[in-house]
Amino acid sequence: MPSRAFLESAIAQDGDEIYLVLLTITHPDLAALGLDYPDLGISDGALRFVNNNADITSRGDVFKAYGFEFTPPGQGEGERMLASLTVDNVDRRIALTLRALQSRPTVLVEVILAADPDTVEQSLPEFSFTGAEGDALEVTGQLSVDIDEDEPVTSFDFTPRTAPALF
Repeated sequence: MPSRAFLESAIAQDGDEIYLVLLTITHPDLAALGLDYPDLGISDGALRFVNNNADITSRGDVFKAYGFEFTPPGQGEGERMLASLTVDNVDRRIALTLRALQSRPTVLVEVILAADPDTVEQSLPEFSFTGAEGDALEVTGQLSVDIDEDEPVTSFDFTPRTAPALF
């Protein structure tokens, strides 16, 4: 649950709090790929970034300052759980690292206040990185959440023959 300071600054006309978005990109192959680029800060099989101009330590993990924009999934009725992530393509090593992965990485998005980086104010469900396109300046990728709305509720068919009491 968000803290009182987070909620108050969210509804204030002009707040002093600075919101930061933390990205954690995980994949089993990242640990081995991190040996190629040790200064990217890959640790425990994860790339960690913050949309800030300085690195942030949150809960013991260092999040590298990096330019990105996260667009949350649509909230309208009937919209799929798709989000987008646009990353500055200044350091091409990140794109090369992500392209070298054999399967989709997962992306965890968290919101913190700069004044209290160890408290996660909001955490979104883990996304799957489903695809990317880009140019020399930026790379935009689609993020999706695995949802069960297309799955059947049960494995049973309720028909008048199999469940006559329902009809």
